[in-house]
Amino acid sequence: MMKKRLITVVIGLLSFYTVQAQWELENKYWTYRDRYRNYFTKIGPKSGESQSAASIKEFGATSLNYRIVNGQERATNPPNAYTMKVDYGDAVIDQGWYMMVLASEYWLLKRKGMQNTEAFKAVCNELYFAINAIERLDGNAEKIFDRTQTTLNYNGFFVRSDHQPNYLSEMNKNNVPHNPI
Repeated sequence: MMKKRLITVVIGLLSFYTVQAQWELENKYWTYRDRYRNYFTKIGPKSGESQSAASIKEFGATSLNYRIVNGQERATNPPNAYTMKVDYGDAVIDQGWYMMVLASEYWLLKRKGMQNTEAFKAVCNELYFAINAIERLDGNAEKIFDRTQTTLNYNGFFVRSDHQPNYLSEMNKNNVPHNPI
């Protein structure tokens, strides 16, 4: 009788801690997911959108911008000026990982019966644009290297990214639901 109670208490405690840990991991996932949506991608069909940025780097602009003034080289920016740069690294490989995360999120939301929620519609939308980004990088690759090319060429030759120079200012303008569960 005593063994039964002890086993019941131990199983109850383990179940509680397992549920607690699962809840914490899920909250951590949605926190990181929101950061990713806001700082490392811009969801949409345009150049550079729905691509996975590897990092956002801050660097001193004064070391890059110099000019000759009265025969002397001088920095054109104030000493404390900083600028940001988006780095894509192996963007197409990272894009595959990004699509795997979106597919997993789609499956988890569907499994929980959340097909009629804003979060489910948002992940479907995001997955759609991520797949189209791969197609865009494949079709436009030849145009980037050969400006005389006018047709899209889907042959598996990709470019890393097709983002515009001012793309960083657009990164955190996503309007997506946060923490759907």
